[in-house]
Amino acid sequence: MSIFKRVPIKKEFLNFLRNSDVFSTSLRGVTTTTDSGTTTITGDETITLSKSGVKNIRTVRYNGNTLSFGYDYTIDIDNNQVTLLNIDSGNDYSIEFDYSSTGDKIYPDYPYTKLTMNSYPRLGFDIYGQNSVIGAFGNVNFVNFRFSIVIYASSRDAAESYVDRLREIIINAQKSLYYVSYIRPLDTSQVQEVQGKHGLLFSVALDVESKNNMEAN
Repeated sequence: MSIFKRVPIKKEFLNFLRNSDVFSTSLRGVTTTTDSGTTTITGDETITLSKSGVKNIRTVRYNGNTLSFGYDYTIDIDNNQVTLLNIDSGNDYSIEFDYSSTGDKIYPDYPYTKLTMNSYPRLGFDIYGQNSVIGAFGNVNFVNFRFSIVIYASSRDAAESYVDRLREIIINAQKSLYYVSYIRPLDTSQVQEVQGKHGLLFSVALDVESKNNMEAN
């Protein structure tokens, strides 16, 4: 892998969190559907999905096999597209994804407190730490990242339940991401009361670390 870039890392982490079902699809206000078809290109083929407002790609299957993000396909949520890599023409594919004509409740920034109460629960995250250490002879580094995930909910019990579920998801997904490997949960904050514009909210944060990601140039 070459140099780590924060934008694709955050986009993959966003896709991962929206796939995690910390919040149900009904709570997020999204619909899950599947597009199917047959490849027409040998090499890399970009497929524009049938729905606009794509929020996350759940699974991609090609020729009967489940593909891995980064290795077998890439995603471009902003343009509602998936690109299959190194494929042959004439094979079946299917892409399962969530979409919505409105918004979501999981975002790559920290939640606002000025929204109406039916906008919660809400989950946001950002990278708050990144450091590099020499990895080997030559231009090789081991890069470590830390994310902070913040949840706002309308009750203390809900905030506690969401963060417990989130820790479980992070633990189970330890080595499943492409850009950042070996993720693990770190500190979990206490639940705090936050006065929102339209009512009382409860906030809890979880720090997540990914260590020893190797970059070489």
